Amino acid sequence: MKKLGKYIHAGVGISFAKNSEEAGRECVRTAFEKLKEDGGKKPEFAIVFCSGGKYGKNDKTIKKFVESVDSALRELNPEIKWIGCTTAGEISNYGVTEGSAVCLLVESEYIHVGVGVGENVLEDPKKAGVTAAKQALEALKPDKYITPYIKYIAQKKKKPIENIKYYDYWMIVLSRGLTLGEPGREDEVAEGIYSVTGRHIPIIGGCSVDEYLKNNYQFINGQVYDRAVVCLAVTGGLKAGFGYEHGYVETDKFSIVTKSEGRRVFLLDGKPAGERYAEMAGVSFNQLVDIKTKFAFISTPLMKRIQKFFALRMPPKMMKFWSIFTANPLAIRDPYGYYHVRVPMKLERNYIEFTQKIPSKTVLFKLKIDEKKLIDAEKNSIVIALKDANLKKPKIILMFDCTLRKLHIGTGKLEKIIREIITKNPNAIIFGFNTGGEFIFRRDGEANIGAMSVSVGVIGDELITE
Repeated sequence: MKKLGKYIHAGVGISFAKNSEEAGRECVRTAFEKLKEDGGKKPEFAIVFCSGGKYGKNDKTIKKFVESVDSALRELNPEIKWIGCTTAGEISNYGVTEGSAVCLLVESEYIHVGVGVGENVLEDPKKAGVTAAKQALEALKPDKYITPYIKYIAQKKKKPIENIKYYDYWMIVLSRGLTLGEPGREDEVAEGIYSVTGRHIPIIGGCSVDEYLKNNYQFINGQVYDRAVVCLAVTGGLKAGFGYEHGYVETDKFSIVTKSEGRRVFLLDGKPAGERYAEMAGVSFNQLVDIKTKFAFISTPLMKRIQKFFALRMPPKMMKFWSIFTANPLAIRDPYGYYHVRVPMKLERNYIEFTQKIPSKTVLFKLKIDEKKLIDAEKNSIVIALKDANLKKPKIILMFDCTLRKLHIGTGKLEKIIREIITKNPNAIIFGFNTGGEFIFRRDGEANIGAMSVSVGVIGDELITE
């Protein structure tokens, strides 16, 4: 028998309805049914994800979806706060789904949230990040009695070495993701957010996207944006923890950026960037971009999936490059020794254009796939987050899982992984989406931007006093 929530109640719902208005209402309705089964009555905040290709085809269809969600939510609680975005795949207790809409409802007097939005991400991404973070924090209204009392009891009962592990504040961020024509500029959005919060505050989340890299949308309290970042700031007396992983390991190959401008790298080790990357990948530049050339590793199931995906979306030259790059990515290494993949958008012999800024003198390391780490990334991220929170069992698992990972391991394998997580955590709510870039955090590292990664946050049904 499923254990009811004690300090926090949550439910997740889903819809596959063709009509966007019907899908919005149904995902909220089924989430509320699950919330009631968990002992809840009146949700205080919600998060909603939906298929970009199905419900975000254009401004009209996504507006109908968001308006129907907002109407259904306000029937449950006129003061509810909520955020959401379009996705390239949804993750929940219903498994790994595509062409669906999922809704998470949460009720607890021990957790409090504020939401904010920053517009014009493409024009001024840093300002958008600053605005969204400030709005969310200013809208945060912690109660004056329960949370302070819980923190007082924790200080009284526990040693400083224990209390220092708990987070007073953390944040979920959903920012505009890349399309075939434009980068998401999430690195610059993040810089704006970090200028408000600092990098020691857990920031997790992902970039909105759709299945075709055409357009994507962000939602907040019934409003729709296509070039914005939305934030949900959290505080309270419940245990929470964070972690991330990816499926890559270091190699002995690296290059120094000797000339760059913004997102475009011209020289690696003094050589044309495209040529130098080809050397690091073990092929010639002509092989790197020649669609007719076949390599041994291109014949693997992994590469066939990647080629099929990008063949529908990219010119042949870029499709071949991305096929090779996802198996041999370039990454920066942070001061704590963790690698963060940097994603390219364009390739020429004399430059590579990335979705993030790459300053001169940056060291770019070539990584390679580790099959075990690749498959275990979701589970390992949860283990890291649970340890961070000092929890044995989670109440809610928030998962922001890069779309490219689904190409690496296959949708079927990811479905199996999520089912295993659900089975191992029968009382937990699983909720997330396949992203176009991730906001990542871990205690022994720092807040940063990831790609081809899994970013996880867990919330426990335990007070910090326990």
